[in-house]
Amino acid sequence: MDTLNPPADATEIERLQGRLAREGQDFLRERFRQIRKAARPDEKEMLHYKVLCRAEVVRSASQFTFSRWCSGKSELEGDDAERLLNYLVEEGFWDEVRDQLAVARVPDQYFWSLVHELESVRTTRQKLKDAAPGVYQVWRPSVVWPGRYVLGMLVIYFNASTGAMRTLEIHRMNGAASESHGLVETPAITEILRGYIVKKSSQLVVHAFERETRAFQITVFASLLQQDRQIKAMSGLCVGLIGQRGLFCRPVVLVRQGAVSAALQRAIDTRLDEEGWPQPGFEAELAHEPLYQAMDIVDAAAVPEFVRLRLAESAALTEFQHPEF
Repeated sequence: MDTLNPPADATEIERLQGRLAREGQDFLRERFRQIRKAARPDEKEMLHYKVLCRAEVVRSASQFTFSRWCSGKSELEGDDAERLLNYLVEEGFWDEVRDQLAVARVPDQYFWSLVHELESVRTTRQKLKDAAPGVYQVWRPSVVWPGRYVLGMLVIYFNASTGAMRTLEIHRMNGAASESHGLVETPAITEILRGYIVKKSSQLVVHAFERETRAFQITVFASLLQQDRQIKAMSGLCVGLIGQRGLFCRPVVLVRQGAVSAALQRAIDTRLDEEGWPQPGFEAELAHEPLYQAMDIVDAAAVPEFVRLRLAESAALTEFQHPEF
């Protein structure tokens, strides 16, 4: 086929290839910038140089050359440019042709990008699948209310359709009003982050995102307690970006509350969309869960002693110590 002059019945992707041949790479470069700027954190990972290389989209260009291409200071080899265009279309990033091709993003591709990035092998993933699923208490110092603590809920579950280990984390500030005049003293706010958990050597890594604010957090658990091939508790550090407060770093402890109940599994199967985001009615399905009922931002007296010690242990990792001491 002559890509310089594609016939009228050519597919959209062929027309774009023809445009690439006629006009050069400037329009592709500009579109790539726009897509990357507007992408969610999980989508941006799919556009990272290393992921593009592993997907054999970029085969010739070095990371230095690719960075120069993004800034308009270099050109890609023709085959690399064509494969990049095809990738953007086939993965559903190119809005102009998404409807015509009926392309949907592959669910949980971020998980597999993370697996490749951390080089988490199959046997390690199987051990995580056996040990991690369940419902956990989440304990960490509050970012929005210094001096108090978040008691949240984390659900870890396996998505059989994609092979991904997913997480769903829920925090809630119940809110309160004055008994004397009825004015709101603290607002009622619920935050939901969905993400993925991957095991690398002896550590667990969770990447999670909030849909509305696009808050992003990475949690690394370096200390695990296990029995009967199940994780009973884990502690580590959570680093993230949240609204106008910017970067935060907090110690975090998870304590297993129990297995995923049949009712919760039904809610996961029927009340989460393909990407793992809650749909209307999901929180109502959780109403009977004791941990969901207990969630709030609590004072220090409500933090169990075991949790308090584990938080202090993780917090110590953030303190700078001079090599001489």
